[in-house]
Amino acid sequence: DRHLEIKLNASDILNEDMIVYRNAGSDVNGALYDNTALGLDYNKGDDIMSRIGKGVNLSLSATYKI
Repeated sequence: DRHLEIKLNASDILNEDMIVYRNAGSDVNGALYDNTALGLDYNKGDDIMSRIGKGVNLSLSATYKI
């Protein structure tokens, strides 16, 4: 009843960066304001605070049962 089991796991295969940004907008008078707390999506003109490249994660494991 012996057998060999091999597993390959992959995550973050698209290798997308994690971006931390601050939303910027303007009110009716044209003054810029910070609406970070509103949780809005990234738009052109927003301030990128940091960009973190996590990379692709791969793991390989082998188990032999006797």
